Amino acid sequence: MSGRSNDKQSLSRYKEMFSDLVNEHYEMKFDKLLPTHNGGSESEGHDLAKVISDYPEKGVLSSIMPSLETKLDNTAFLVAFITSAHDYSLSGKFDKEEADAVLKALFSKVVASFNIESVTSSHHTRGLYGGTSGYDGPSNNLRISPSLVVKLIQFADATGNDSTKLINTLTEYTLDVKEGTEESTFHDFLFPVANGICAHIDTTERSSTGSERRFMKHMLAKYVRDYVKKAPPSPPPDWKKKTTIRCICLNCASLRDFIDDPSSTTKDFALGEKRRNHLDQQIDKTFFTTTIVRANPHKLRVEKTQALLVSDFKAWVARVQIANSVLDQLSQKGYLEDMLGNQYHSILSHQNLVLPDDLPALPAPPGLRNMVQRTVPAKRPFGQ
Repeated sequence: MSGRSNDKQSLSRYKEMFSDLVNEHYEMKFDKLLPTHNGGSESEGHDLAKVISDYPEKGVLSSIMPSLETKLDNTAFLVAFITSAHDYSLSGKFDKEEADAVLKALFSKVVASFNIESVTSSHHTRGLYGGTSGYDGPSNNLRISPSLVVKLIQFADATGNDSTKLINTLTEYTLDVKEGTEESTFHDFLFPVANGICAHIDTTERSSTGSERRFMKHMLAKYVRDYVKKAPPSPPPDWKKKTTIRCICLNCASLRDFIDDPSSTTKDFALGEKRRNHLDQQIDKTFFTTTIVRANPHKLRVEKTQALLVSDFKAWVARVQIANSVLDQLSQKGYLEDMLGNQYHSILSHQNLVLPDDLPALPAPPGLRNMVQRTVPAKRPFGQ
C-alpha cells in the first residue's frame, strides 16, 4: 500500500509541475493535455506525445522537459515519448527545430540511465527446453519492448545522435544474462533487437558500428554457449524404443509428459490397482524404477534412472533445433556476416549446434514456428 501511495504522491507532484508550466505559458488546463496516466508505461509515452501534439504551439516541448527529466527511471515511457514526438515533428505537429533540440537533450539523458528491466522478480519457471519461459504467479518484472529499442536506434540515426551508450548497455545486459532466464531473454528480447538492428542497417544501407558488431558477437556467442549448451552424455542406443509410450490413454499421456519433462525426475500417479498395473506395464525398468506408495488411493511412483539421460538429451536436441532455426533466420540478413567477421562461421557452425548423425527421428519441438516468430520485432504503425 505504501508503494502505491508514493506513486500517487509522485504523480500528483508531476501533474502539478506540468500544469503550472502549461498554465504559465499557454493558459491551458493540464487535464486537457494529459488525461489520467501514471507516467510509466510505453503506451502512456506514446499517448502523452499524441495528446501534446494537439497543442503544437512553439515552446510546449521545452516547457515539459523539466517534468520529463524527473521520470528517467521510466525508460520505456520516455523512449516511447521521444520516438512518437519525433514522428509528430516530422509530420509538422511540432516545431522541428525545437523538437530536435529537446529530444536530443532528452535522448542523451535517457541513454545514460537506460533500464532494460525496470523491476526484477526471482520467481521464474523452467521452460520446455531446459531454459526459462517466464515467471510464475504475479510479477512486476517489466522489460522494455525490443521494437521500442530498435525504434530508438532508428531515431538516433535519423537525428544524428550517438547510440553507442545504448548499444553498450545491450551488450552488458547480454553478458549478464542469468542462468535459468536465457530462453525468455534471448527469444523475447535480444534476438528481436538483433533482427531489428540488421533490418535497419539493411534498409539504410549504412555500415554497422563497432558497438553493434561487439553486441552481435557477444550475444550470439553467449546464446550458443549458455542457452544451447554442450551436448549432454548420450543415452543408450535403444533409448527411443524403451522410453516411447505408445498407448494413447489419458494416464499414459500423463506418463509421456513426465518422461519428456527435463525438470521432472519423479512423479506419483494416484490410480486404482488396474490402472496402476497398466501404467507399470508400459515402463521399461532399465530406464525407470517403480514403487507403490501406500495411500488412499495407492500411488505408483515412477522415478527416472537411465531415463534422466534421455530427458536431458531430448531437451538439448530441442534447443539445438530451435537455435538453428533462429540463427538461420538471422543469417538471412545480408549484414550479419559482415558484422561477425571472422567469427561468423565459428558461431553459426559451433559444435554445440551439431546434432549427432545417428539421431533417431524426433518430432519438431512444440511451438517451433511461434518460437522463431517471437524473435522478430513487432512493427508499430505510425501514431500508435
